[in-house]
Amino acid sequence: MGFSEALIGGLRLLNRNWQLVLIHLVMIVINCISFVFIVILPLFVLALALGLGPSILQQIHGPQDLFSLAPGIILSSIALFLVYIAFVTLLGLYVFCGSAGVLSKSTIDTESRFSLREFFSEGKRLFFPFLSYSALIGLIVILVVFLFALLFFILPVTASVLKGVGDLTSSVFASLLAIVLFFFFMIVILGIMSLTLYGMARIIFRGRGAFATLKDVVNYLMRTPQAFAVFVIASLIYLIVNILVFLIGVPLHIAPGMGSLLSMPFQILYYAFQSYSGLWILSVILLYYYKTEIEQPEVLDTEGTVINEE
Repeated sequence: MGFSEALIGGLRLLNRNWQLVLIHLVMIVINCISFVFIVILPLFVLALALGLGPSILQQIHGPQDLFSLAPGIILSSIALFLVYIAFVTLLGLYVFCGSAGVLSKSTIDTESRFSLREFFSEGKRLFFPFLSYSALIGLIVILVVFLFALLFFILPVTASVLKGVGDLTSSVFASLLAIVLFFFFMIVILGIMSLTLYGMARIIFRGRGAFATLKDVVNYLMRTPQAFAVFVIASLIYLIVNILVFLIGVPLHIAPGMGSLLSMPFQILYYAFQSYSGLWILSVILLYYYKTEIEQPEVLDTEGTVINEE
C-alpha cells in the first residue's frame, strides 16, 4: 500500500463515519460542564461552608496568603482537579476506543457505516485493553523522559570539561550535541506515538495483551519501516494544516467588534477541524496496518491458481 493511497484512503474511511466528529465535539462540551460540577461548584460550596467571603479576598496578596488563610481550599482544589483530570482522561480514552472500533469495522467492511450502538459496544470492548496498553506506553515515556533529562544534565558538564581544549570548541561541540539530542528526542517521541497507534490497531484486529502487542508492533515497524513514514507524513500534514487554520482565526481574536462575535463560531469550527484531522490520522493508521499486516495478499500457486497467502 502506497503513501498516497493510505492518506486518501484514510480520508474516505473517515468521511463514511463523519458522525464521530460530532461525538468528539460533545465530549468537549461534557469536559467543560464537568469542570464546573467537579471543580468549581464543590469549591464554591466549600468556601461558603468555611465562611470565606469577599473580606477574606482583600487580605490575599499572594499564594502564601491564600494557603495560610484557607489551606483546605488549596488542598481541595488540588484533589478536585486531579479527579477532573482522571475523569477527562478516562472519558477521552473511551471515546477514542469507540471511534477506533467504528473505523476498524469500516476498514474491514467498506459498506459499514457509523452506528451509535456500535460505537458504545466498541468503546466497552476495547476500553480495558487500550487502558493497559496505554499504561505500558506511559511507563516507557517516563523512562525515556528521565534518560533524556539525564543526558541534557550531563551536557553542560561535558562542555565544562572541554573548556580546557578551548571555549569556542566546547561551545560548538555542546551546541551540536544539544541539536543532535533534540532531534533524536523528537524521533523517539514520534516512534513512541507510532507504537501507541499501531499497537491500538493490533489490539483491535488481533486482540493481544499489552506486552505481546508491544513486542509484535516493534517487530512490525522493524519489518515495515514504511509504516513509521506513513505516521510521520500524516502527523506533519496534521500539524501544518492545523497551524494554518489557527493563523486564519488570529485576526478574529484581535479585531474588535465583529471579529469578537465571529471568534466563538470559529473556535467551535476549529475544534471540529482538530477532531476531524486527529481522526484522519487514526483512520490512516488503521487502514495501513490492516492492508499491510492483517489482510493477506493474493499469490499464485504452482498451478497458476489464485490462493490466499497464510
